[in-house]
Amino acid sequence: MRLKLNHYRTLESLSQDAALDAFPFSNAMLERTTSFSLEKLDLHPFDQAILAAVLVRSEVLRSEGESEFAFCALDSDLQPWDKGGGRKEPLIDFYDAAGVWVYGDFVLKTPRRPDGWTGGVARDAVPSFA
Repeated sequence: MRLKLNHYRTLESLSQDAALDAFPFSNAMLERTTSFSLEKLDLHPFDQAILAAVLVRSEVLRSEGESEFAFCALDSDLQPWDKGGGRKEPLIDFYDAAGVWVYGDFVLKTPRRPDGWTGGVARDAVPSFA
């Protein structure tokens, strides 16, 4: 029981953090998830839902005037690069079209986001992790 209480307090404190945007799963996200399932992506249903949420939310925020988006994905299924650092299609195209830079860590260091990158243009290759 103590673990649940501590876990709840952690979630509550995160929801109060101004730098974190916790948002509900919307109908648009559900529709995008459904479209991903029809595209037969190599993703589990939960990963499809996460991808849809990230992409749809970035579209909403862009329409409200925001311009920089980042997603931290430790789950290799959602990372737009493979084990060798090569492009993973079509994920990289989805993220690039939405202008979402994907980091493989929570300190926003790898892969390094190129100066001036705004998305919308597919990368020739996934940046180095060095």
